Amino acid sequence: MKHHGRRAGLASVAAVILGAALGIAPAAAVPPGWTAPVRIFAGHAGPAHAMAVDVAGFVHIATEGSGSTSGIWYLTNSSGHWQTTRVTMADDHAPSIAVDDIGVHIAFTRHDAAAAGTWTATNGSGDWVVTERHPGADGAPSLDVHAGIEHVAVASAAHALLHLFGAWDSASWTTETVDSSCCGSRPSLRLTSGGAVRIAYADGTPAHPSALKLASRGGSWSSKTVDGHRSSSPSLVLDDADHPDIVYLRAGAGTWYANKTTGPWGLRQLSTTASGAPDIAAHSGSVAFIYGAHGKLTYATMSGGIIWTVAFSKSGHDSRPEIERMGGTPVVIYDRTGSAADGIEFSRQK
Repeated sequence: MKHHGRRAGLASVAAVILGAALGIAPAAAVPPGWTAPVRIFAGHAGPAHAMAVDVAGFVHIATEGSGSTSGIWYLTNSSGHWQTTRVTMADDHAPSIAVDDIGVHIAFTRHDAAAAGTWTATNGSGDWVVTERHPGADGAPSLDVHAGIEHVAVASAAHALLHLFGAWDSASWTTETVDSSCCGSRPSLRLTSGGAVRIAYADGTPAHPSALKLASRGGSWSSKTVDGHRSSSPSLVLDDADHPDIVYLRAGAGTWYANKTTGPWGLRQLSTTASGAPDIAAHSGSVAFIYGAHGKLTYATMSGGIIWTVAFSKSGHDSRPEIERMGGTPVVIYDRTGSAADGIEFSRQK
């Protein structure tokens, strides 16, 4: 799902990226007009990951390892081929990523008993700088960045939706409570072109998720109901006019899409069944989706109010899809599991 900056630009990453290029996996079936999938992170089934694309069209991915490879890993093709760097070596999970002219920004949750909480890692100074931002058994964070200020939405151990923010290179951040009863699943934070915060989230708790809401801050925080049905796993993007588009799961009713320009929210069902969080990307008036059910992925686009769908993969072993746009070109990552070649795969539209 989306956990990362959409508009932020990065012409190049100044830090030296360690690691060797990963090989190409055996091609899996993808729709005509897409590149054969490339295995960009191998040897671990089902890692959490997040993706962002910079203004030069390079892809940046944060993922988590396990066991002897535990910690947060950073992958990019900014050198012309895929390379990987190990950012942390702790019990770190659920990364969210954004890029801007300063560098790459990653937020994640740390499970180590002595240092549990929400942390960030940034390579704006050249080396990766890792900083604790909020202590406690927090949930999975969602990160975006604007003018060097990092913004993170996260559910605390007390089930409150928090907004953490501050300069990327500052040890002192501000914490605000957005909603005291949250969250049914990971929130999704985006910043408008002017830096205003928007957060999509499922009210309630993981055991009892409730309505889908969108929070914004004027003088104070306010939340509006998007869908009153029990919902989870929202992914939020803002279009060129800063209008919100959200893809999410409705309990027992598959994958849904909500959008709003003026007037009430428009709600559409994309699929009747779902397993795992969906994702969404927007560019120049068109929206693209990726979502899954029973190990199979579906790609969909909407333009002019019409939604078109196509089977993206039929292996029965694919999950956790994410989508971004390189200019207008969709790029997708997803997990391939259930075989000796577990890992993250990458494909883009030609």
